[in-house]
Amino acid sequence: MKKITSSQFLLFLSLLALWFTSIAFGADTTHPEEVQALKDMGKTLGKKEWDTDIDPCSGQPPWFTSKENNNVTCNCTIPGENFCHVVIILLKSQNLRGMLPRELIRLPYLEEIDLTKNYLNGTIPTQWGSSNLRSMFLFMEID
Repeated sequence: MKKITSSQFLLFLSLLALWFTSIAFGADTTHPEEVQALKDMGKTLGKKEWDTDIDPCSGQPPWFTSKENNNVTCNCTIPGENFCHVVIILLKSQNLRGMLPRELIRLPYLEEIDLTKNYLNGTIPTQWGSSNLRSMFLFMEID
């Protein structure tokens, strides 16, 4: 049986501490800049129920509900990232009466947004053109 040297043991402890730190700080939490972007988007959209004291990628209300029309979905497995990132926002039939949010551009991993059947104002922000959006649904009802 091979003996472990003190330097090998210290290396093992260091790696173990690094692993625990990555789990405790960031691995399953939303990137802070994206949390702020969601908070600002909520104000712009008129989405009053969003509570940024609860992590948006936690899978907990108000960010994720059993209804398919009110969810924020995240990806926590992006290689080289220690945070979760918002990839889908579904806010269908929420009676939102704000504006289309320019803040969407501050969600760099966002691929889909569905704001159908709301009462939003404004034109599609030009900033959205430089986003990573692949799907955007904006069918709006008129008063």
